[in-house]
Amino acid sequence: RLLEDGFIALLDAKGNVRANSSNLSQTEVEAALNNSDDWQLTKVSYDKWGYSIVLAASNAEVSSTIWSSVIGAAVKQIIAGFLLT
Repeated sequence: RLLEDGFIALLDAKGNVRANSSNLSQTEVEAALNNSDDWQLTKVSYDKWGYSIVLAASNAEVSSTIWSSVIGAAVKQIIAGFLLT
């Protein structure tokens, strides 16, 4: 598992949440779907049923993960630079 706050939700044709991953409640998922500024949402339609699958990742968590990776890589480069000089 890469991210902790993300979720997957199954929406019916009216946009109602029919199922969602267990790490968030249905109320939390609905709030996230209604506040897409804080979430990266990817929606995949399944036209045969009229349903959609929504994949969501928290923008704050994605930013934090990226910054942690960048800082970790920078520290490694600095240490390598000191060891090679």
